[in-house]
Amino acid sequence: MKAYVNLGFTDEEVSAIHNITAACLHFGELEIDLGPYKEGSTPVGIKNMPQLDLICKLLGITDTKGFITELVNKEAMKGIAARTPDKPKIVEGTLDALAKGIYDNMFNWLVAKMNIMILPDAKKSGDKFLE
Repeated sequence: MKAYVNLGFTDEEVSAIHNITAACLHFGELEIDLGPYKEGSTPVGIKNMPQLDLICKLLGITDTKGFITELVNKEAMKGIAARTPDKPKIVEGTLDALAKGIYDNMFNWLVAKMNIMILPDAKKSGDKFLE
């Protein structure tokens, strides 16, 4: 926590880092429910909805049902809003890829932010930052 302060992270940024990290870890705890799945008509469900609700809360996602729809379905046709159920293995891959992507973006942001913060003050402002 001291390092965050020393590097100039705001309380809001530190909280976001913790929330994103926690959400990525919780993605690994999600369980697919094959019970409702019918290929082509009914998507898989999520067994542990409280876990998904927590992920949504941590990431600031207010439309949990819409989020689930995006996770377990795919576009029926390019450019058309209709959705069709994804296969269970694809949904599992989507969950993994989403967690990895979110964490990767956060990590890249952290590295960029820390690199900026350790620059001399003269390099932090204006066009000189790019030199």
